[in-house]
Amino acid sequence: MYSQETQRTMLKLNLVCGPDKKEGYIGVDKIKAPTVDIVHDLNSYPYPFEDNSVDEVYCSHVLEHLDDFIKTMEELWRICKPGALIIVKGPYYKHKLAYGDPTHKHFFTEHTFDVFSDRHPLHVFYTHAKFKIREIKLKSARKLRFLPFKSFLNTFLWNIFSEIEFKLIVEKDNCNNVPTGDKGVPGERDDMCKPQISSRTEKYQHLQRYMYAIKRIGSRKKVLDIGCGTGYGTKMIFDKGNETYGLDISEAAINYAQKKYPGPKYVCCSAEKIPFPNNYFDAITAFEVIEHVQNPEKMLEEIYRVLKENGDLFISTPNPRHMARRIKHLLFKRPFPEKLGPNIYHIKEFYYEEFIEILKKKKFKIKFKYGQNLTIFPSLILKFIEKLPGFYKIPIIIGYPFPKFSSTVVVWAKK
Repeated sequence: MYSQETQRTMLKLNLVCGPDKKEGYIGVDKIKAPTVDIVHDLNSYPYPFEDNSVDEVYCSHVLEHLDDFIKTMEELWRICKPGALIIVKGPYYKHKLAYGDPTHKHFFTEHTFDVFSDRHPLHVFYTHAKFKIREIKLKSARKLRFLPFKSFLNTFLWNIFSEIEFKLIVEKDNCNNVPTGDKGVPGERDDMCKPQISSRTEKYQHLQRYMYAIKRIGSRKKVLDIGCGTGYGTKMIFDKGNETYGLDISEAAINYAQKKYPGPKYVCCSAEKIPFPNNYFDAITAFEVIEHVQNPEKMLEEIYRVLKENGDLFISTPNPRHMARRIKHLLFKRPFPEKLGPNIYHIKEFYYEEFIEILKKKKFKIKFKYGQNLTIFPSLILKFIEKLPGFYKIPIIIGYPFPKFSSTVVVWAKK
């Protein structure tokens, strides 16, 4: 049995080592053998290692056999220390064996790990893990080792190189721990640019709301982000050239935002008592906030007070009377629940008609409204969709024209 003391002092992992474990490495494989120190199936998450505990990982012709490439890399990122080295060897996509092996679920190009870089335009939509590519090597079959101009020939021909090797450096920020909710339950606040808890669907749903608002706010405006949480959305608004303020009741969330997303001005206070003068902001965002406050009407009154005449309000809330529940109510006479789910932080959730009514009651003029996440897919299908690149957006996108029946209602209103 692999002792806890050994695990605490380990430095290097040889994943799926088989009988050929590298000297000085801890062997990991799903089949027990004399060379295997830890028996674990790499398709099973989480891996049995503590966060930030590993100095080096070696995996040769392993990743192409695993079910979820992104999830595997996120696990390696989690257990590795900042600056740790990960060596990955795999089948090169332009070789017949890459396609010829029926057990291969993935193969590699020179750009396979680009998505794990901040510089990739879709990085935040796919993963929170971050790696720097230190080196890429292409290796040819032995019989072609002396072939000249191989890199040039590879541009036009296949089967020149059979293997590709990456050396990756684990990149982590100094403040990785997302604060829990104020009642100690993790997940109530997450950093959607680099989520540690949320799924791809949740990440896209949160970021999309901010992107929608940013397009309509423009630049050089004075903007307040109420319920800013970890500050990722506040920073998105700020980066468009706006004077931006983030407001949240959680001191831990504000501290995280100040360290991770500097630039905006952050204020720790309640949304029911906003510490700014009348007619101060050109635009206000308040995504998934109103259901948390003790007095929603007071919050809307405060927003109306500090918003300039004809100013913009972008606000969202969960809808407990979405399509699936309306169908159950219609067909089986099931009563509507008060909440979308068992969220202990939500005090009052507004169904669509209630939400629109309270906004109009507080003198806001509805400019546009849309829905997110139309709940027409069974949970098993949603889990399958979540794993497919890009497909996780489908339930969110198709909910757009049906706010009344979606699980989240997003409203653009004017003062």
